[in-house]
Amino acid sequence: MEVVGMLLDKVAISVTRLSTDHAEVDKSTPGNMFHHVVSYRRSLVLILCTILFLETQADSDICNTCNCNSLTTRIYCARRNLLSIPQPIPTNVEYLDLRGNNISTIKEGAFTGLSNLKTLDLGGNNIATITGLSNLNVLNLNENNISTITEGAFTGLSNLKTLYLYENNIATITEGTFTGLSNLNFLYLGSNNIATIKEGAFTALSNLKTLYLYENNIATITEGTFTGLSNLNYLNLGSNNIATIKEGAFTALSNLKTLNLGSNNIATIKEGAFTALSNLKTLNLGSNNIATIKEGAFTALSNLKTLYLGSNNIATIKEGAFTALSNLKT
Repeated sequence: MEVVGMLLDKVAISVTRLSTDHAEVDKSTPGNMFHHVVSYRRSLVLILCTILFLETQADSDICNTCNCNSLTTRIYCARRNLLSIPQPIPTNVEYLDLRGNNISTIKEGAFTGLSNLKTLDLGGNNIATITGLSNLNVLNLNENNISTITEGAFTGLSNLKTLYLYENNIATITEGTFTGLSNLNFLYLGSNNIATIKEGAFTALSNLKTLYLYENNIATITEGTFTGLSNLNYLNLGSNNIATIKEGAFTALSNLKTLNLGSNNIATIKEGAFTALSNLKTLNLGSNNIATIKEGAFTALSNLKTLYLGSNNIATIKEGAFTALSNLKT
């Protein structure tokens, strides 16, 4: 960039000379004046083109380490043993793939000026915090050994729509974990060690549509667990340690369409377990330990179309257990 600065100085000098010489040219013949001006203009154009070329070369330094498409809108840096993010990054980049490296810290300003960046893939690194990418839509933090998400970890990601946090070591989701992500639609928290979801943990996610929590250690769901998720359509709680569904556990999920509770330890479906799920279409309770289905167990599920109960130990079905399921197809 030092070279660029020198060239800019030359432009300034050339402009000054052109202004100074203009007075002298005025005294010349019209033909000489024309050739004089054209010569200077050509020089200026050449210098400006050189500046643009050098700026482009500087911006494409990352492309010496990674693969870039011709417009540098998509950059692929996956599995290159990187310890830090190569710089500079072209400001027009829209997709940046940094999967499978050894990046643990993102230096301040690493993403400054990347207002066009929509997708950032940092899966398979050691990163816990990302801030300051206000236009980002998709963020992948799978396999980053994240054990704790501190409050404010996603500050500034106000336009994020999809967040991947698969296969980390997250144990607890606390209130404030997802502060600032009011536009998030898809959240993937599968294959972690989540045992506790504090009341109000998802309050900030008012626009969330899909939530994956499968393959964790969740044992209990309380009435406040899903507070704030009134727009949720899909919830996957498969392969956890859920033994009991308390009355009102899903009260906040009035727009839920699909609920997966397969491969848990549920033994009994109590009356009121699915209160407020009047819009539910699909319910998976397969591969549990259900022995008894009590009367009124599915009372609220008037729009349910598909119910999976395979691979259980059902011995008793009380009279009226399925009475409310007038729209059931399978």
